[in-house]
Amino acid sequence: MERGGEREAELSVLLVLSVCLFINGSAAAASVDTPPGPAHLSVPASKEADLGQGVTLPCRLQTQGRWYVISWARLHDNGSHSLLVSLPSGQMVPDWNPDIPKSLRMRVQPLITVQAGLVEFHLLLSAMTCHDRGRYRCRAVTSSGTYTASTLLLMTQPPGTPKVISRHRSWPLNQTMTLLCRARAGFPPQEFHWYYKTPRMRNFQVVEGQGQVVYQHEPGCRVTSEREVRVAVSGREGGTVYRCALPGRVREKGLYDQVTLRLPPAVSSPSADTRLQDSASCSLPRCRLSAEKKLDTDSNKSRACVVTPSLIGCWIVSLLFIGQFEHTSRCS
Repeated sequence: MERGGEREAELSVLLVLSVCLFINGSAAAASVDTPPGPAHLSVPASKEADLGQGVTLPCRLQTQGRWYVISWARLHDNGSHSLLVSLPSGQMVPDWNPDIPKSLRMRVQPLITVQAGLVEFHLLLSAMTCHDRGRYRCRAVTSSGTYTASTLLLMTQPPGTPKVISRHRSWPLNQTMTLLCRARAGFPPQEFHWYYKTPRMRNFQVVEGQGQVVYQHEPGCRVTSEREVRVAVSGREGGTVYRCALPGRVREKGLYDQVTLRLPPAVSSPSADTRLQDSASCSLPRCRLSAEKKLDTDSNKSRACVVTPSLIGCWIVSLLFIGQFEHTSRCS
């Protein structure tokens, strides 16, 4: 029994010593300075801005160690880059590259935030132009290394209202007409389509066989598009609407133009039988003469020249005869 008690006591002592050693080791480990972890630099993959509008390019650095400098640069297609502005550690006023254009310098405003473990170095770009689009890189030099991240700046421009142009002033039957749709295609360029709707249709349908879109690029990232469609005019297409619009936005106001096919009115000439019936239904001499003139213009003109003097001559002879008769009667 005595040996058993001694054994239990030894085990208890060893257990207490183990606990003490563990606690002391933990305290010593906690008192040792741990090296700073790696920094993290983040920028968005891309940013979009309408032409003439403003956009912010954010750059965010998180680090537990020291940072020395953070900067923005413009990347070129050939692999080179142009430094725009840099922010050294310990100052709140950035250093600008004197070689950047003044027009760009006046439109860029840095937004700086420096806190413990966090540095934000954003660029606010105003009045977006076509030349501003491209890739930009943010670079940070820290005590744990150098970090870089890039973002793609995209420019957008909404399309304009199209205009339908007809190269013909009328819609003659049994001929082919050409309609032209011209519009500001926006940026990136959007594709306008031709649609049609007859009076019996409820929805617009795509015109089959319409021409290809022709784009004309102008300065300032402005793109004009043109698209033709050929319409065969027949008597069955009266009232058909031809509309130029964007796919999925056919009924959106301000984004379409249209023209309605109006056929010329039918002109019917009276037949010879009808004119003869009109002549037969007329009983008066003057009405008969007028009906006969409608049948044959040339013959009637000569008839008018002959008949009219004959009637006048008969009236004169009659008057002379009547006057002679009255004079004879008085003499007797």
